[in-house]
Amino acid sequence: MASENGTPMIRSIDTTFGALLISAFIAVVFYGIGVHQFHRYMRLFPTDSLSIRAVAFLTMLFSTFHTIVIIHACYYYLVSNYFKPVVLNEVAWSANMMVVTSAFVSITAQSFFARRVSLIGFKFKVLAAISVVFLGLRLASEILLAIKGFDSNDIRTTFTFTHNQWVLAVNTAAPTMVDLILSGSVFSVLWNSHHATTRGNDSWIDLFVIYGINTGLLILVCDLLSLVLALSRPHDLYWVPATLIATRLTMNTIFCVLNSRKLLVSRGIEIFDTGSPFGTGILARANRLATVERWNVPQVGIDPGELPPAMIDIKVTQEMEGEGGDGNSIEMTSPIRRHDVKNSVVSV
Repeated sequence: MASENGTPMIRSIDTTFGALLISAFIAVVFYGIGVHQFHRYMRLFPTDSLSIRAVAFLTMLFSTFHTIVIIHACYYYLVSNYFKPVVLNEVAWSANMMVVTSAFVSITAQSFFARRVSLIGFKFKVLAAISVVFLGLRLASEILLAIKGFDSNDIRTTFTFTHNQWVLAVNTAAPTMVDLILSGSVFSVLWNSHHATTRGNDSWIDLFVIYGINTGLLILVCDLLSLVLALSRPHDLYWVPATLIATRLTMNTIFCVLNSRKLLVSRGIEIFDTGSPFGTGILARANRLATVERWNVPQVGIDPGELPPAMIDIKVTQEMEGEGGDGNSIEMTSPIRRHDVKNSVVSV
């Protein structure tokens, strides 16, 4: 396809801006859900730590700007320049900012998930550090895409895989690796913990929230789809809508995790330290518990059958006053009663 002056045009509206328009509709719907989730979070958790509230606020701020530039890009290409087909081959400023803002949304939210994974245990700190490296690679690739877009002003050479292979390969592969590391870590811990404490009566909605949303599995599916589309359809822009939806799901996921911090505990999934059952000091364990609950950190639960029953020793002392009121007393101690807290059995 070529314009009247001979300038090469994009191959098809359906596979480029048509896909962008449909993804914009979906992104706006998810943004509305995210606004409701953010409002609910601000009402339910007004005393959260400053760091978590900052992550939530920045995620909402970047997502708002991201939605604005998506709408502007659709309006610019499909309405304002409806009678100027040559403009379809140019890169609007909103298209460039859409790429950069998408990186900001994902990095802000994924930093929360990386911190959550690092709190699971020592070996998970290494995985969290690796994920941060991939986040840096994604940010660098998004910035390079924006710079190339402003410089060339050609949407084909900027956003199609055939003209920009290495940058787009990093741009789509890096978030997929981040999702594999973070979502895989949380999923494995939740799976082990849930099977150690499961009661077998979970509904499919509970399972979907726990394994599909709270782990970030939906984000992984969209990012993986973006990578596959970039490789399999190098001349089209199908990977862009998948990336936009993944970005919006990232916002929805972090608010879902923040708003459902009591769900894992209520479903019998442990969030306690997985070390010794007796732990260290009470204050240290209390601080640990407060931290993992605040960040919604799943921990590998200990099978309750493997723990010794908690026993409470009860001593009953009887005091008998001597005859004549001489003030002498006889102290008699009954046998020790042991109360099994776990099984509610009293033995004498």
